[in-house]
Amino acid sequence: MPGCGACHDRGRSGGVDADHSRRTSRVRQGGCSAHPYPRSDHLHDLSHRLYDRRGGLHRSAHRPARPRADRQGFHRLCREGRLCPKGRDDRQPSGRCGSLHGRNDRLFREGAVRRAFAAILIAALAAASPAAAAPAAPPDTIRIGYLRLANAQLVSKALGFHERAGLKVEWIPFETGGQVNAAMAAGRIDFGAVGTPPAAAGIASGLPYRGLFILNMLGSVEGLVVRRDLAMASPADLAGKRIAVPFGSTSYYLLLSLMRLENIPEDTVALIDMTPSQAQAAWDRGEIDGAWLWETALHQMVTNGGRVLIDNREMARRGLPVGDIAVVASALAKARPDLVARYVQSECAAITFWRDHPEQTAQIIASELGVDPGDARRMIDGTGIIPCGEQRTPTYLGMEGTIGAFTRSLDPIAQFLFQRGRLAKPPADDRSDDFFDLRFLDDADICSRKGPATASRD
Repeated sequence: MPGCGACHDRGRSGGVDADHSRRTSRVRQGGCSAHPYPRSDHLHDLSHRLYDRRGGLHRSAHRPARPRADRQGFHRLCREGRLCPKGRDDRQPSGRCGSLHGRNDRLFREGAVRRAFAAILIAALAAASPAAAAPAAPPDTIRIGYLRLANAQLVSKALGFHERAGLKVEWIPFETGGQVNAAMAAGRIDFGAVGTPPAAAGIASGLPYRGLFILNMLGSVEGLVVRRDLAMASPADLAGKRIAVPFGSTSYYLLLSLMRLENIPEDTVALIDMTPSQAQAAWDRGEIDGAWLWETALHQMVTNGGRVLIDNREMARRGLPVGDIAVVASALAKARPDLVARYVQSECAAITFWRDHPEQTAQIIASELGVDPGDARRMIDGTGIIPCGEQRTPTYLGMEGTIGAFTRSLDPIAQFLFQRGRLAKPPADDRSDDFFDLRFLDDADICSRKGPATASRD
């Protein structure tokens, strides 16, 4: 390491703390000769690379100081002869600098080696960790992936039911269930909301999540909107048209099912994979003739020259009901069942609030989705919300020892998606039987009638 003489015309800050040097030394004018100690370039380079970029946690004496660095560092003080061990005013400058340089060099070497080893170890562990790209949430903090549509999750979000249960929440919005599946696979969320086709695809693909309860059934809030100025009196008139739909979604499943029921060859309709927001933009540009999607894009397209040809409520009458499901990461359900139980109880409390306070719910939906209260009430009327205590029936999730019809519907949906090339391999016929982890739902309806369910909006 060169001494102060080599750094005289550079004015770089040193490796020892200047304040400490001033406290332990007497001010004295004088020169400083070069220090004979060998330099440790590799350690200085390592320190520069690891710590200068972190905001100057350690600054090597042989690297340029940043503009904000303290210019009254070791070399400048030594160059000006202001450093001297207490009671040794008669020491030569070279001796003073040699002693301090030696101490600084020793401390620097020891600290740099320790820090370098720690940095390499941390980097290696981070690279080997499968969750390196998706940091885990702190304890009792949950990350909820939700769909921006009218259901009771917007109530629990707006009224802070999860926070009242002692949870910290990060709400992450998504447009489609396929996006939620991707986020769950990447470990970016702990809880999610997916429609029945994305859930069926997730089950068949082995995604690491479990179903908890039914968030909602989809009625008139989802449907096929077409242009009013086109001569389309029935689904048979879809032939030759350009129709947008989010592939793999409930809308995609119902559109293809409708074409099958109406004997419309698939190659006669141009299907375009678009999210609701993309479809709305394409509609405004005149690039598509129709779209099967959900609110709020559905209503915006109706307002802008469209009309609903058929909706999910009609498809349910034809034996094809669809809905949205709350899911949880399997690892979290295993490691923190107490946390998952609080989540389910809070969501069931929101469902009870939805049923018991329709006017306040309409205000919440209007605020969360940015629509008029009248539109919010229309969306509420088109959404089927099932109380948690009524989901454990043969129609939905089944009773003790039995599989409900809603759960059973996931298997044929998976087969349908495979036939359309949406799945890489054929799904097992009974793969969905164990999908729902119903231990959290069994008593949640009783808990939802207490505490948060009676809360009013601030």
